[in-house]
Amino acid sequence: MNKCQSETMQDCGTYSCCNCGTNVSLDSTELLPECPKCGNDTFVKISDVCRD
Repeated sequence: MNKCQSETMQDCGTYSCCNCGTNVSLDSTELLPECPKCGNDTFVKISDVCRD
């Protein structure tokens, strides 16, 4: 799987923190934030499903 850095534009979907596994969901193409739990900045996209 491709890793994504925070503060980069990403498509909607769900991303999993590579450090602690916390999931972050994006509703649209937007900046991927730092992990809200551990502050890590590297994620892996785990789902292409977009929330309504």
